[in-house]
Amino acid sequence: MRKPEGQGKDEKDPRSAINELRAQFTNRLNTWWIARRVFMPAACDDTYPHEARVEDIKHLLPSSYTPEELISYDLADVAALERRFREVQAHEALAELRFAIKRRAAGVQQVKSQKGQRGQRARTRMEKRVATLHAYVDLWAEAYRRARRALLSLGMDPADDTFQALKDADYAAKNMGDGWENVSLGEGKRVMSWIWTVGRDAGVTETSWSDEADRVLWFRARARRDRWKEEVETLEAEINRMSVFFQYFAKLWDDAVVPYPATTLELGRNAYCYKMREMYNRLDEKTNAGNSEAFLKCLAL
Repeated sequence: MRKPEGQGKDEKDPRSAINELRAQFTNRLNTWWIARRVFMPAACDDTYPHEARVEDIKHLLPSSYTPEELISYDLADVAALERRFREVQAHEALAELRFAIKRRAAGVQQVKSQKGQRGQRARTRMEKRVATLHAYVDLWAEAYRRARRALLSLGMDPADDTFQALKDADYAAKNMGDGWENVSLGEGKRVMSWIWTVGRDAGVTETSWSDEADRVLWFRARARRDRWKEEVETLEAEINRMSVFFQYFAKLWDDAVVPYPATTLELGRNAYCYKMREMYNRLDEKTNAGNSEAFLKCLAL
């Protein structure tokens, strides 16, 4: 058995936090190494790495082997079992990530609302609080990435819709609430991150505060959707009124044409009427041509 590091006489500071953690992990590793010979006998031909640092030992679980090694060591059943555990771990990491983002959004809003606090001490305290909230988000984001890397090693499709690659933009501060911020210009073109739409595992539950925050987010998102839908309907109605307006004035100028001009003044008057009629006809054609696609695309730019 491996002697727990950090408890020997040669350690400079056995009471330090890192040595205590190393000793705890070594004890857990000794227990697992015995079980490993039962569940992974073909992969236990390598000797126990006594000389290596405990944190440098890599081949502990099926996910640490390559697909070829999984087949060679006959680890398909154990790999399938670990994959189920990893999927639950990934779901839990996503749930905690969503919860951390909500806490960060609520904390930042609270910090911004505390306008009465003055002084360097209050400012430093608020900055530390925000930094802690950001750290929790990064912590669970990295936990999800570790679980996804293990799932990929266990044969998960990289294009899996449930466990997608997590990018920094998915949980960046500008998207930290996906509905908690005040509605501003450009909200209609923002795309909600996939972490808010992915399904939850049946065994993963979130706190009542988180569920209540989700309900608030849902009602706010529905209200924004209704406003945008109403805005589109208003724009389409305005386009139809523009067409009627142009057709009315085109006919008005056409009616103003003298049927049989006899003087130079009447010829000039007719020329101007024809010019104005054609102008309104062209405007009407462009409006109708861009009613469904081009015109609305220009409005979205």
